[in-house]
Amino acid sequence: MNDFYTVLGVLAAAAAGLWAWRRFHPVSFWYCIGFPARAVLVYLTWHHVASGCKLTRNRRRFRLTFDAVPLGRKHGPAEAAVRRVDVERAPRLGILRPTRLGWRMRLRLHDGQVPADYEKAAEGIAHAWRVHSVRVVDVRPGFVTLWATMRDPLVDVVAEPKPASFSRFVPASWRTAETG
Repeated sequence: MNDFYTVLGVLAAAAAGLWAWRRFHPVSFWYCIGFPARAVLVYLTWHHVASGCKLTRNRRRFRLTFDAVPLGRKHGPAEAAVRRVDVERAPRLGILRPTRLGWRMRLRLHDGQVPADYEKAAEGIAHAWRVHSVRVVDVRPGFVTLWATMRDPLVDVVAEPKPASFSRFVPASWRTAETG
């Protein structure tokens, strides 16, 4: 029972430390913990996200298939054969690169796709990855760059300080002339 409380205390201390790190230095937390976790999520879910946004293409590939067991047969193995089948393929992702507000990645388009297809799907991609927005930038023929933003950059707008008085830069002889 004593080991249980030790493990519980260590987990609580780690959670408090991670919370403090994220609260007081969010930039380093993003680059060390947040971005690698999001990169894993993006790579693992890309095929499903692309399929849901209708960005995949069917290709004919050779695959090992098993025939279904007929209803009348009770025993016996299913027959295996190599056949050509349609396989859904998602566009190839490049390397994710972190930015201060999210990440960017280059994407290779399938034949016949245009950047407008990705602009139409950008909102769906943003919802699937749970980010604020996804922008599509046309890089060169056959490639686009997706910029994902985790939060709205305009939420924390800092007002500019009041302009400094230039009276300290003006010679004293001119200052008396302005006031008099």
